[in-house]
Amino acid sequence: MRQWGWSRTSPESPGRKSLPTWLRALSAAVPWITMLILFLTISKIDGTFFLDRGTLIDLPDGVGDISRCHAVAYVSHTDEGVLVFFDDTRYVLNEPSQMDKFSRILFERVSYVPSSNGAADGDSESSVPTLFLLVDRRVTLEDQMYITRIARKSGVGRIMIAERKEGAVQE
Repeated sequence: MRQWGWSRTSPESPGRKSLPTWLRALSAAVPWITMLILFLTISKIDGTFFLDRGTLIDLPDGVGDISRCHAVAYVSHTDEGVLVFFDDTRYVLNEPSQMDKFSRILFERVSYVPSSNGAADGDSESSVPTLFLLVDRRVTLEDQMYITRIARKSGVGRIMIAERKEGAVQE
């Protein structure tokens, strides 16, 4: 049999030994770089929460935002369950008949807000029906989103949520 002069270790053959040293080091570091990027992405996403599709929540910037609200509701967690206080009336979150009544009253309140069709550019934000929810810290996120969906169905355009911390309000 005739030898052609070719072997696996010859410098002309493509392989690991023909790559430059810096390129071999970079190819060895690619999995570690990928893991670092993945870790940073997960840590950036952690701490955020996802809402139902189409639910817009605006957090108030300061006291001035509260003055632009057309309705204010206080949500509290008690032994009876989660209670919604709106227009001097108490509504129990777990009772559908009371939440329907809450929805109707909120719809009536929102229907008095003038439309933004004839308003100037500066007044367009104040003509969007806005609900300010003051929520007790013990109320779950699911209950907050349930109230948010009811408000959206009632015609509320913006919802601002603030959390009441322990000892912030005298009872």
